[in-house]
Amino acid sequence: MIANGACSLPDSWRLTVCDYVEGALTLEQTRLDLLRHSRGHFIEQAARIDVHHGTLDQTVDVIQSRLLAEHAAAASPPLATFHYFEYPTGGHSLASLPGHHARVRAFLCAAYDLPPRRPGDIDEDGDVDGADLGHLLNAWGLVTATSRADMDADHAVGAADLAALLGAWGS
Repeated sequence: MIANGACSLPDSWRLTVCDYVEGALTLEQTRLDLLRHSRGHFIEQAARIDVHHGTLDQTVDVIQSRLLAEHAAAASPPLATFHYFEYPTGGHSLASLPGHHARVRAFLCAAYDLPPRRPGDIDEDGDVDGADLGHLLNAWGLVTATSRADMDADHAVGAADLAALLGAWGS
């Protein structure tokens, strides 16, 4: 592990282990520091965890999220509050993960005890009416990752979104 006096470990452990080898940390301090960086150690104490990962992510390998999901499933009892979403075409950016909007919104509503968004209520005024239809028509054809008018989260505002809005009309 030590080559010519220098540590040759993965970055996530290198500093801690090198500090131990060089005498800057005791064995107990090293163990505690490595434990603090363990992805599975505190998972049973988490209130809710949603992990969204794209398989095309070149920044963080998807295997890291898969391992975290395995830790959550192996917890005793398994964590009902852990949700793993894998996106076959997504990259590192949340905006590159198709369909993530509804899942993120559900997570935030649950985390902050907010009522879920009413389908079709684009302006979020509590009802589905002509104002929402106007917003949808203004965004028609728009290719976006963030528009509230894109109700089916396909990154485009079109006929499916209009159908969803009309299906919720008057609610």
